[in-house]
Amino acid sequence: MAKEKVKFRPSQEKKKKGVIYYQIIHRRKAVQIATKYRIYPQDWDEEKSAIFPNSRAFAALQHCVD
Repeated sequence: MAKEKVKFRPSQEKKKKGVIYYQIIHRRKAVQIATKYRIYPQDWDEEKSAIFPNSRAFAALQHCVD
């Protein structure tokens, strides 16, 4: 059984967007699959691993991440 998580990797530069990626763990091996979706760090809720509902990126990306 594989586990999957949606995560956010912020950019090294503060004013640039970071990337949303999937982390899949199967038989103790972790694989990261990057997506083409980029958001600002303030739009990401780390606790829920989701885009904040009131952010400008929510409507456009949340259905793609789900």
